[in-house]
Amino acid sequence: MSRLLRPSTLLGLGLLCLSLFSLINGSYALMVRWPWVLLWQGGWASIALATFFYGRSPRHGFQCLGFGGDWAVGITALVVLLSSALAVQVPPTLSYLVHLSGYGLALYGVVNWLSDRPDSPRTSAPAPLPLGISVGLKVYRLPAQSSSDRRWHLIQAMGLVGLGSTIVGWGAWAMAQARLAEPINPFPLGDPDFVAGYLLLLLPLWGLLSWGSQGWGRSAWAAVVGLGAGLLYTTGSGVGAVGLGGLVLALTVGGLSLGRGSGHGDDRADLSPSPSKGRSLPSGFLPPWGWGFVALAVWAVALVNHPRWPGWNQWQTLQRDPWNLATGVNVMGAYPWWGIGLGNTAKVFDAYRPGVATVSSFRDVGFSSTPLQLGVELGVLGLGLYLGWIIFVAVLWGRVEVGLDQALGLALEPAGSQTISSPVLEPGLQRAVIRRDRLISRGCGASLLAYGCGSLLDFQLETIPIALTLVLLLAVLLSVGQTYGGAISVAPFPLQQRLQALPLVLLALWIGLWIPTDGAMALARSGMGALERGDLAGFYDRWAAAADRVPWDPYYDFQIGAQLSQGVERLNAQGLPQDLPGEASAVDQARQFREDLLRKARRHLQYAVQSSPADDLFNRYLGFFLADVDPAAAIAPLVRSTQLAPRHPYTHGLMAMAQGYLLPPPPAADEADPDTNPNPAPDETPDPDPTPENPTLNPDPAVTAQQSAIIQALALEGFVNPLFLFNDPAQLPDLQNLWTPGLGAAVQLYDRVLGQLLATSPDYGAILQNRILLGWWFAQQTQQPYNWSALRPEDLAGLNPRVQAIAALDQNQPAAALDRLQGDPSPAAALLRAWIAPERFLPALFSDQPLPPALASRLETLAQTIADQRSFAPWLLGLQGETRLSSQGIGFLFYRNTNGPDAVQLPATFPVNVLVQNLSLLAEVGESAACDRVLQEAQQQLWQTWQTVGNQPQND
Repeated sequence: MSRLLRPSTLLGLGLLCLSLFSLINGSYALMVRWPWVLLWQGGWASIALATFFYGRSPRHGFQCLGFGGDWAVGITALVVLLSSALAVQVPPTLSYLVHLSGYGLALYGVVNWLSDRPDSPRTSAPAPLPLGISVGLKVYRLPAQSSSDRRWHLIQAMGLVGLGSTIVGWGAWAMAQARLAEPINPFPLGDPDFVAGYLLLLLPLWGLLSWGSQGWGRSAWAAVVGLGAGLLYTTGSGVGAVGLGGLVLALTVGGLSLGRGSGHGDDRADLSPSPSKGRSLPSGFLPPWGWGFVALAVWAVALVNHPRWPGWNQWQTLQRDPWNLATGVNVMGAYPWWGIGLGNTAKVFDAYRPGVATVSSFRDVGFSSTPLQLGVELGVLGLGLYLGWIIFVAVLWGRVEVGLDQALGLALEPAGSQTISSPVLEPGLQRAVIRRDRLISRGCGASLLAYGCGSLLDFQLETIPIALTLVLLLAVLLSVGQTYGGAISVAPFPLQQRLQALPLVLLALWIGLWIPTDGAMALARSGMGALERGDLAGFYDRWAAAADRVPWDPYYDFQIGAQLSQGVERLNAQGLPQDLPGEASAVDQARQFREDLLRKARRHLQYAVQSSPADDLFNRYLGFFLADVDPAAAIAPLVRSTQLAPRHPYTHGLMAMAQGYLLPPPPAADEADPDTNPNPAPDETPDPDPTPENPTLNPDPAVTAQQSAIIQALALEGFVNPLFLFNDPAQLPDLQNLWTPGLGAAVQLYDRVLGQLLATSPDYGAILQNRILLGWWFAQQTQQPYNWSALRPEDLAGLNPRVQAIAALDQNQPAAALDRLQGDPSPAAALLRAWIAPERFLPALFSDQPLPPALASRLETLAQTIADQRSFAPWLLGLQGETRLSSQGIGFLFYRNTNGPDAVQLPATFPVNVLVQNLSLLAEVGESAACDRVLQEAQQQLWQTWQTVGNQPQND
């Protein structure tokens, strides 16, 4: 066998390819981008070949894991295969199966490389091990130093790779620090939690390398520990805080420090496997448990002084999505035993989110790689695997420690009374090897313990550096265990012959999957080049071919639809070309080209929705797109979007806008009936004890069913996003005549909620404040006075100070309004003070306050509106803006494909009242069962109205 095809060479090459993802900045995104995928694919192929050649070795045989590890791997494979076969959709599981099987082969390959080599070919006679343990069939004599050296060199390699990753992380963070929105460091892996998890694995390894090195090496590795700890601090990650805190607490409670032994002297003595005696260092003025308390104190001080520290009672503010637990419980209730299948979270996530979780447009599809995600994707069986592996590793480490202690005890016996001896090593050298292996065992145990604590918040096994490091640590522990914990386990000939072809079978299956997926990624990257050049036709041809290669992946269809629609929007902004003399009409050709692109965009967006019907973004984007090109068809996907995300802003508003396009033009002014009032104004006095009956939302019978649906949609938009109804109706002329009825209907929805709440309910204050503001705004639009005296004093006192100031202004009490604003240092209060008394407060507004960008860019207009408009309600309409929704992380987080843009902007544009928005008047309504009930009832009534109109919404 040539040197290149030696198993150890192939294994090293594969591990090198995978380790490079520790050094590449942004590796989590690049591992699903062409051509970077070839790097890890080449690594898995090389490891598969190495494992195959280990299995065919006539001299060594294929070494199993032992200690129950083979059973653990087998059970894991069976559970994952069962869950994948019964998954919601099977194709998304395939890439995860590739990586899991690759890590399994890597574990066996590394264990075989680390194993003690035989001095002679396989024998059936019992052979004594260096520790005096003899076993039956197929065991070897163990030259322990060679195996220990390989373990030590592997730890050193892991430490050096981690050092390189740390240097890259520091460099990237230094260059990007000014652009980061939060005091976190996501470099180099792409997310602060990923970086923290990786560092939790590395810090104990660097510590053991420092403890076990001599001379300058000890100081160098100690400096690396400090460098890594500093990088961990910059991440601001809860994973790092919990993991490191758990490790320090365990060491403190156990009376241990890294590398500090018990029972057999200082582990620093005789660690160097050379005939000369190593030197022993004093333990210092504190016992091991004392150093543990010092470390715990340092950890606590660093934690509370970090810029991201939220306070002891505010941990929930660090959560990306505080409703993930409720979502996961809902999914597990529907798929309890084997889950939805790996990689299917994005397919079902939106369908099981609580309504309150959709209060904003922010999407964080996933469970942050917590144990909950295992429960969702693998069911109860997945949670059992998680616990089972924790127990397996803990028992394995305990058995290894017992074996090492016994071995060291025997090795320290006087020369004349030794019951064992190594045929290869001198007694002193043998003790040094055992001590070094014990240091390795404890370092690996500390790494796994720290990572295990942090994994409760984010285990992120999708990240190659983390998963690979875990596999290598487990392989090292198994290798130490095989040397000191019992006999080597070699697969019997019949089993070995049946399994030796498994790596090649897996490799063939991998290649069968890689060919279409790699081809699709390569076409997609080429298509992005065409898109950057403005070649929309070239982009479509390449991406459509990519979508045909992997029809199970909706990512390609969605990106085609999104990019074509945005491309046509850019072309429309440029206008149509002029006719060229003597040629066919360039205008007609351009118009036909754009219409063809829109037809293709629509078709592919529909494909994406068909593939992932429970994806809110896909449904919403299709609805937003159709609202402009085919308003009647937009209702079905918009309805589905509101079913998945009932509190998302602007979705109900777009329903109203889309149907407004279809309304017949209003009659001429002389034909209109001035006495017709399509929706009488509701009583503007909030009832402190409203009746539980729900007022009807039906408008006057003269209003058509289509107009009724629009009014209901406006009311629902005002209910979930009241800022929308503070816009100037003139900005939406199709809805202008229905705006005030919609505003009144929204007030009635709030009254229905208040009728189900007690004044002591947590959500009562926010709902009441929004209801009062909408009721006051309705009174302004209908030119009626608002009855502030009907408010209970305690309700008025509980309102936002700026709302209290508006109440005073509305009652012509500017001095009282200024009194209400005293003690409020916010820019919103400064803006309101500037309007109330511009001669006193307007200069300070422009000079002292850091104004929001929407105001800072329009200072002259703002000053002019304050000077010209001295009536408060009309002034609120003085600055109008617009907004567009966008979504981030489509490929980075949701569908794991970053060959296209990771963010998309939804097509529709919505008006925004800049002044109301920056006065921060409206309250955010959090979790509220009453609010969700009323919302669901009103939505059902709207769906029924759509059916009357003829727009049949999609069923659940």
